[in-house]
Amino acid sequence: MPDRKITFEFGEVLFRRNQRSKNIRIKVHPTQGVVVTLPPYCSENRAINFVIEKELWIRKSLAKMAKTRQQLTIFKPEKVFKTHVHHLRIQAHCKQTLRMDVKAETLTVYYPESVSVEHPRVQDFIRNAVIKTLRFEARNYLPGRTRALAGIHGFEVNEIKVRNNKTRWGSCSGKNNINLNIHLMRLPQKLIDYVIMHELVHTRVKNHSAYYWGELEKVLPGARVLDKQLNKYHLV
Repeated sequence: MPDRKITFEFGEVLFRRNQRSKNIRIKVHPTQGVVVTLPPYCSENRAINFVIEKELWIRKSLAKMAKTRQQLTIFKPEKVFKTHVHHLRIQAHCKQTLRMDVKAETLTVYYPESVSVEHPRVQDFIRNAVIKTLRFEARNYLPGRTRALAGIHGFEVNEIKVRNNKTRWGSCSGKNNINLNIHLMRLPQKLIDYVIMHELVHTRVKNHSAYYWGELEKVLPGARVLDKQLNKYHLV
């Protein structure tokens, strides 16, 4: 069957056939909603019954996604949003396409003037554009800054990686590999350095004991205050 939508009690479901699929799959997509992918020879009735069987899971997934969306930043043209290097500019245009353009210190996102800037598809595109920019900035800045601070304070570090982590600003492994969140590029310089120093001290002390905080305060006076300031920020 061709792609088509069927309405259930919890909302619309898009049924889509895929020649490479071997099983029925359900995905709750942030912009398309509930999408069901069917194998080539799967009947429509079988797919519908599968959705009915999974209704409880679908409802929970939709509720979870709605809650997550409420916590996300809503990007608007009049709202100021800056990264470490770039300033976000959101502009409507007459075309029906979504497009990003990065030049010097400006990230510009163009969206169709016929669509609300708050539409999930537009917001997801803006968010992805921001993440791409943050990742670019992080790769070009964080490893070098970490090496510099490690050298100043006499820490030994192995690998330094940047990631789009959903829960942590940074982490340090038992082998002294440091992971840093690309969203650090949205923070003030003093908080970027705080997170880096926080992880550098973990190369020597692998816990958050009183001894750890004492060691952190030695190399970064006022670390506790900076930690409280960091708690005011959330991930995009």
